[in-house]
Amino acid sequence: MKYAIMSDIHGNLEAFRRAVADARKRKCKKIICLGDLTGYGKQSKECVEYAMQNVDMCLMRISPEDAELARSFDEDDKARGLRGLKEIGPKSCTVAGGARYVVNVGSVGLPREGPCGTYCTYDVPSGRLQFVFLEK
Repeated sequence: MKYAIMSDIHGNLEAFRRAVADARKRKCKKIICLGDLTGYGKQSKECVEYAMQNVDMCLMRISPEDAELARSFDEDDKARGLRGLKEIGPKSCTVAGGARYVVNVGSVGLPREGPCGTYCTYDVPSGRLQFVFLEK
């Protein structure tokens, strides 16, 4: 199975949509967002809604902004995908052979590596982790 792993959306809905579409083109079976959906950009609530519909697993680090945003959703929204918000630790994964690596998957919404954001794909059978540099 191939996973797309992304983070640091920061309310940038256009960049988030671009990353998810790219992951689907690369035939990723599951999309995982490590958090930071909100903040900085103007579309934080829209990013959370988009994640609830288009991402298989999303971990959100609770900040005052995230907690306030979570309270803005009604009970049906929470039942569909906002339950389980929790603090998470370092971004790490275990790969073939039991070795443990810490990987910075880049930023979709506030990129520092280029103008259009980055994320990673991880192919379980091959153990291959690939950095994806998005283009406009």
